[in-house]
Amino acid sequence: LSLSLSLSLSLSLSLSVSDPLEEQISKKRKLLDERNALVAGVESALAAAAPADRSDLEKRRALLLRDMERVDAELTSLTGEQQAKRHRSSFTVTVPGEQVSEAVLWQSEVVKKDVPRQVVDVDAMLAVARPLLAELRWLQLKLVADKISLTEVKKMRAARASGKRDLEVPYHPLLLQFYQAASKGQAGLEFLAEDHTLPKPREDIRGFINGVRKEPQECKSECVYNPGPETRSPQSIDANSEAFGKLLQVNRQLQHAC
Repeated sequence: LSLSLSLSLSLSLSLSVSDPLEEQISKKRKLLDERNALVAGVESALAAAAPADRSDLEKRRALLLRDMERVDAELTSLTGEQQAKRHRSSFTVTVPGEQVSEAVLWQSEVVKKDVPRQVVDVDAMLAVARPLLAELRWLQLKLVADKISLTEVKKMRAARASGKRDLEVPYHPLLLQFYQAASKGQAGLEFLAEDHTLPKPREDIRGFINGVRKEPQECKSECVYNPGPETRSPQSIDANSEAFGKLLQVNRQLQHAC
């Protein structure tokens, strides 16, 4: 196992005080996931290691687990929410799914449990299109297009440092226009903006069916498409675990509310 402790433990993110809180939280969650992967690698090596090599590996695991505990405490301080500790570690606790890191939850509840995941064309997900209704929705979008302003998006992109990901919030009002236009003609289906008075985790765009909150929508500023050679591979789904994991959290929360 090629694992340098000095390198792995010096990967802590340098957070600028000017970074938005949401971006700081995202960095900490990614760092926690990275540490989790490193620990898993050490434990895999431990399982196959000769007795003479186990001592050094166990020391490495202990250092990584302590670093995870530090990152977890920092994340809790930023979010005000308890974070789930690494599965199988001595720090393991049981917490509600909505308080677990999105990527960790997706890995645990979907990938490790081998839940079926499939990439399909949009047409395969929808009923047969009704041409007149489709044209009316397009007309609705054209009518609201004059109200769409990219000012906030331009400001955000101009202000962010080189190499940083876009912030997602400025995109939400623009995406909401598309959701609302596309839902025209479907009785009982309604989309509204995020309600910041709701407890976290909460969706970026709220979906309602007959007045009941049922269809949460999560919008990320960066998506990964088919990272492997197979265009239909579920890898492209798992690579976007941050967004899908958030939807899984919100759906669980809605199920508990019902």
